[in-house]
Amino acid sequence: METLSLRHLNREFRVSWALRAALLAALAIWLGLAVVAATLDEVPAHVFAGISFFVAFFVLCVRYYFRLSYVVDDAGLTYRGASALFHFGWDEIERVEESEILLGGSTVTTKHGQVVLNRFVHGYADLVEVIVARAGLFPV
Repeated sequence: METLSLRHLNREFRVSWALRAALLAALAIWLGLAVVAATLDEVPAHVFAGISFFVAFFVLCVRYYFRLSYVVDDAGLTYRGASALFHFGWDEIERVEESEILLGGSTVTTKHGQVVLNRFVHGYADLVEVIVARAGLFPV
């Protein structure tokens, strides 16, 4: 009976605030280290290179995880990533299975390609259940 109620659920699934806050904190720490290193005399170039790598890494992580969302509504599933936006109607979804990507979550296969449901999304299990229910992919 609970699955039937999920069929009518319109919801946006996003990465938890705890993970986003941790990424922002890491970025702030590396930016702080960059400022400190810039004010010190005789800091080797490889130190700036290392700090720059981590600043760039956390900038990309923050951008990706702050934009990542999955929206389920009457029209289907909409995926929004850092630089992509895809919409799949419920009739286009063919299967949902565990992803082979480490910490990837689940792979949703559609008639037009695949999208990976990120396991770090708050309500991940509910998201998978809603997709399976609304796409009519109940086990035989």
